[in-house]
Formats: sequence, structure tokens, C-alpha cells
Amino acid sequence: LLGQAALHFQPTDLNILVPTVVDMLQAGREDSTPSFQIQIPRPLPTVSAEPILITEFFSNLLSNALKYTDKPQPLVEIGYLTDEERQNRAAATDIAPDTCIIYVQDDGIGIQERHFQNIFRLFKRLHERDSYGGGTGVGLTIAKKIIERHGGRIWVESNYGEKTTFYFVLNCKEK
Repeated sequence: LLGQAALHFQPTDLNILVPTVVDMLQAGREDSTPSFQIQIPRPLPTVSAEPILITEFFSNLLSNALKYTDKPQPLVEIGYLTDEERQNRAAATDIAPDTCIIYVQDDGIGIQERHFQNIFRLFKRLHERDSYGGGTGVGLTIAKKIIERHGGRIWVESNYGEKTTFYFVLNCKEK
């Protein structure tokens, strides 16, 4: 699905998709692992998307949010920018008005600004392979490719040592 084959876009209600991903992640965690908390401040939009790929996308972002934390009970917020919030953000000024800017924000260890572009490179990890639960360094590369295949873009903002927010753009069906 990530190659050049045509995607089958359909209205995808993120209020249904995101809890499904959260349930899958909760089910995959060991009983000894602390639980995590997901906050959704207001109902999420319905987007035009390939549901299987967007499920994989959220799974990658949420897995990273839960992996790169030092908190006993990690908190992740998933939301979108209102029209007013979009106007107040320099990074959002050149984005088409019929799109949604959605975000996933965690309270984890953060990312230093000098690494912002590198984190999307294939097999690029900022930590040793076995630290923070291990991994191959492909999750964010896949996430970026998924959003680009949907005609959008993804970027990161982070306060090192405090939190990381991934913003991404998808076509909205409604707000």
C-alpha cells in the first residue's frame, strides 16, 4: 500500500479509528507495564483517507509516544487545530483551508531541534537500539510516507525533556 498503487480514500471517522488503535496498543502491553492515558479535547474530524494506512500511522505515532517517555503513566493528547489556531501558527499558514491539521502530543522525553529532520530518515534512531524499548527506526519514516501518500505533510515541534508534538495534514470531510 505504500508503493505507487492507487489508494482507496473513504470518509474515515477518527473518533472511531483512534480508539481502535488505542485498544490494540493497550492489548499489546504487558500486565506489568503502566497504563497510559489518551486525552481527546474535542471530537476529532472525519478525514478522507485509506483507513488501513491511517490506522498504521496512528499506531506508529502512539507507539513512539509510549516508548519514549520517562513517566510512570504517559499522557498523550490527540486533537486538531481550529481555524483560529491555524491562523496563529506560522507553520500552518500555507496549508489549504479544506484540510485538517491534526496533532499527537506526548509528555515524553522530547527531541532536540537539531534532530527534527533526521527522525524521519529510514533506520535513524536517536538512541541505542535496545534503549527505550528498542526498534528499527522505521516507524516515523513509514508515518511520513503515509501522510505524503495522502497528499499531506508532517512536522514535529518539541521541548527537549518535556514533550513532543507531531502535526500532520489530511483532507477533511467535515469539521
